[in-house]
Amino acid sequence: MQDRPGENGSSGKAVRAAEPVARRTRIGIVAGEASGDILGGALMAAIRQRRPETEFVGVGGASMAAAGLRSLAPMDALAVNGFKEPLLRLPSLLRLLRR
Repeated sequence: MQDRPGENGSSGKAVRAAEPVARRTRIGIVAGEASGDILGGALMAAIRQRRPETEFVGVGGASMAAAGLRSLAPMDALAVNGFKEPLLRLPSLLRLLRR
């Protein structure tokens, strides 16, 4: 902290400069397949270079886990194709969404 004299015609008394408050940033990130996992891991690493205190939470694979993802579910839990498979897995997908 620094003491600064008053500014803009103030009384001239010393004023304490406010210190910045560090806040932890939490980012939700989801990848549903391998290429998204690779890109997500690279994105997380780039963000961490600028903001090392950042926390990542979501769904991803090995690349995102290596970059520090706190996984809510395995990436395979989101991998659904076609019409019938998503309908059959809808209850588990909704449970994952509620987390």
